[in-house]
Amino acid sequence: PAAAIVGVARERSAELVVMGTRGHTGLGRLLLGSVARNVVLHAPCSVLVVREGAAPEPVSPGSGRSSSAP
Repeated sequence: PAAAIVGVARERSAELVVMGTRGHTGLGRLLLGSVARNVVLHAPCSVLVVREGAAPEPVSPGSGRSSSAP
């Protein structure tokens, strides 16, 4: 799957790949491999990885900071 994602990113001259991850650690990642990790290492563009269950923080337009920041 990682090679296919990286291939499509190259073919389409992507500027960003956005993908999710379940956040496996330790033995789970060792046995299953990490598609997200391989995409991050080999993609020709930036990669945004969002962990499963992570709640997004609202961002104020134009500020580049979260709305809860002072």
